[in-house]
Amino acid sequence: MKDDDLMALAEKLGKEIEAMPKDGKERSISITVGGNNTGNISVGGTQIVFNPREQQRSWADLDLAELRAHLAHWKAQWWSGWRGFWLNMPCLMLIAGLMLLGAGLLTGWLLTLSPQTMPYVLAPSIILMAILSTWMMRIRRVEGRLMVDSQAYIDAIEMELRRRRR
Repeated sequence: MKDDDLMALAEKLGKEIEAMPKDGKERSISITVGGNNTGNISVGGTQIVFNPREQQRSWADLDLAELRAHLAHWKAQWWSGWRGFWLNMPCLMLIAGLMLLGAGLLTGWLLTLSPQTMPYVLAPSIILMAILSTWMMRIRRVEGRLMVDSQAYIDAIEMELRRRRR
């Protein structure tokens, strides 16, 4: 069938549909195909066609295996957020810096510095710690949000699993 034939068929079909009475009753149209492709095409009734996008399934729609797989995924996401919250680079650098300052105090090295050299040691340390703290808080804000979102999913899945145990 050529495109022109298909367009002509569509126009005829459109005219037939428009010519039908508008009384609210169901009607049907039958098209007989001849030639090498014999057969009938029946068009009738009203059907509601949903959007082809898959609808979002709720936790109640999933089976137990899928729920457990989702639970494992969100728990892994939560632990990833926890590691990012506590074991990020600026946090580790701050801990190392504080340990160095503590070691300097315990060994007495910081206390033996002269008053002229003390600002040259402490001022860069304070500035570096302020920069690292700002950087760490930005990372922690994102990782904390990931943990909160993951925990919400974990709670919802565990609630559904608990509901199914009854």
